[in-house]
Amino acid sequence: MSANELQQDLRRLAALHREQAEVFERAATNLAEALAAVPQPRLMEPMTDTRPEFLTAPEFAALLRIDERTLRALRHAGEVPTPIMIGTRPRWRRADVDAWVAKRGAP
Repeated sequence: MSANELQQDLRRLAALHREQAEVFERAATNLAEALAAVPQPRLMEPMTDTRPEFLTAPEFAALLRIDERTLRALRHAGEVPTPIMIGTRPRWRRADVDAWVAKRGAP
C-alpha cells in the first residue's frame, strides 16, 4: 500500500468518524428532547380527599352496606350519628360518620 493510498484511507476514515460523531450528536439531542417530554413522577404529592363532606342517606347506607330502611330504623333508634337537616333531607357529616365507624370498629 502506497503512502497516497494510506492518506486517502485516513481521510475516508476521518470523514466517517465526523459523520458518526454527527449521528451520535443528533441521537443525543433527540434523546434529551424525548426525556424532557416525559412527565416527571410525582411520588410524594399529597392525596386529595374527593369524598363528599356530607353524606346522603343512600351514600351512608351504601357505606355501611345496609338497606336505606335499616338506616332509617337505626336513625330513629338513635344508633347512628344525628344528621343535620337540609330542607327535609338528612345529611351526615363525613367526619361524624368516620368517627362513629371507627368507634364501633366497623370495616
